[in-house]
Amino acid sequence: MGAENNEDDEFSFIYEEDENKKIIRSTIGNKKMWNYFLYLTEDKKFKDYIEIIRKKYLDKDNKIKELKKFKKEISKLSRGYGLDEIAWSKSLNNYIVKNEIPKENLSMPCIALDRVQIGEDEQPAELYENVPLENWPSDLVELKPVSYSHPVIIRITPYASQREIIDYIKKTYRLEIEPIQKVFRDKNVLMGKQRTKNPKIKERNSFIIANKAKNTKRIKALLKKEGFGVIETSLIDKVIQLEKKENK
Repeated sequence: MGAENNEDDEFSFIYEEDENKKIIRSTIGNKKMWNYFLYLTEDKKFKDYIEIIRKKYLDKDNKIKELKKFKKEISKLSRGYGLDEIAWSKSLNNYIVKNEIPKENLSMPCIALDRVQIGEDEQPAELYENVPLENWPSDLVELKPVSYSHPVIIRITPYASQREIIDYIKKTYRLEIEPIQKVFRDKNVLMGKQRTKNPKIKERNSFIIANKAKNTKRIKALLKKEGFGVIETSLIDKVIQLEKKENK
């Protein structure tokens, strides 16, 4: 078969934004993946495999003869050595064709995705509950309850350590995870907006409200008698005012 086009864009690279590269490179997982690849370039078994691919798919001018089969071979190579196919495809392509070791690779032990990216339809089957089953769209996927409550997915390589996973989340939360969360957040859901009150403070405030008809000095004396300590009158007034505001 004749030589096929060998455009760089045939091999997509997962991260292109320069401003994000520094964050990715700083992760423990990326450093581990990079060191692993450098190790592979010195490993005899790996190098022998690369030579077999070169002989099979490159012509005398180092042009790829069968691009589709070559890409499948890179996929097989990536999976066989635990490398992310998307992140490493361009690097492996250049290594095989040009014998060129990349200056960097931005693969990580974790990838943040949303429920749509893993093949789940945004339209729940409940929309068709009154429609006969045979008339449902053929490509409709019924979302599981967990897909509604947990639409953000973090996929983890089986070789990632606890330390690498925690490091990934800490360093890439704003870059990768939070943007997906924002897509699925409902502004009417106020989860996390409430402040947790100390049970003793809650009991104290309830006591103040129960005695709000009395004057502030009397409430202060009663609080001390009940074991709540010496409470400033300004705080007593504030608790009463907040209660009035909430009940308007």
